Order: sequence, then C-alpha cells, then structure tokens
Amino acid sequence: MILKGVDRSALAPKRAARGELLNFLLAVPDTSECVLWPYSLNSSGYGSLSYKGRTYGAHQVIFDLKFGYLPPVVRHTCDTPRCINPNHLLPGTVALNNEDTRIRNRTNPYVKLSAEDVAFIKENNIKGSKGNTAALALRFNVTIGYIRGLARGYKCPTYAE
Repeated sequence: MILKGVDRSALAPKRAARGELLNFLLAVPDTSECVLWPYSLNSSGYGSLSYKGRTYGAHQVIFDLKFGYLPPVVRHTCDTPRCINPNHLLPGTVALNNEDTRIRNRTNPYVKLSAEDVAFIKENNIKGSKGNTAALALRFNVTIGYIRGLARGYKCPTYAE
C-alpha cells in the first residue's frame, strides 16, 4: 500500500547542481520552525555535503556560515537531524552531546516512535519499494535503515510515551 496523499518526489532528497547547496544554506529564513535539508542525507539522517574540501553535516556548515566558526560538535535543540535552522543549533562537545542524548532518552533509535507509528510503518512498508521506504523514513523523521529494520521484524524495546 502506497502512502496516500504523499508526493514521494517532494520528500526524497534531491541531487543538487553546483552552487545550489551553498545558495540554499545562505537563504535559510529566520524562523522558529525547523528548516529541513532537502538534499543528500548520511546514514544517520543528517544533511550531508562537501564543504572546504571534506564532507560535513549540513547543520555544521550552516553553523560555520552563520557564526563564523565550527565547534567540535554542533548540537540540535530540536532533535531533528535534518534541521538546519541556525536558531536550533548550539556549539558543544562530544560530552555535552552525549548528555543531551541521555537526557532526551535518545539512546534507542526507536524511542521517537509510538507503538501506533511502528504498526503503521510495518503495515505500509512495501518490500522492494525504495521510494515508499524513503517516504516513511521522512514522514517519521527516522533513517531508511530504521524502516528496513522494522520491516525485517527487529524489536523496538522502548516507545515514546
């Protein structure tokens, strides 16, 4: 069953033309809402791009462009890996980021999902349908690997309250 009312082409990460990524980053609006990175994602669901000769997370690049430096870790206040809103980003260290993870109970990747979410994913995931898997991952703000894991029957020991 394909997700009804979901335009998969609008949800799937786009391939950017040269210079398009930087222009997108420079045009991020000043808002309190999450601004989601629409281009390539790494395996953890963070925006990914080449910057200054190496691969960085999109949230790291926007932080550098906005604040003029790149800390050891750029933390999200919104818990949304694809978010590149500078208002949601904080400088930090690995220790602070680990503390954020512990406080927010994000040590289990499935904790964001309710039992109803997991049931919906299992019911609506179509084996071998790459676009459907990507649409589900984007809808629930998890990686494609999480969706595949659920479809293969991996257990989710903890659900969000």
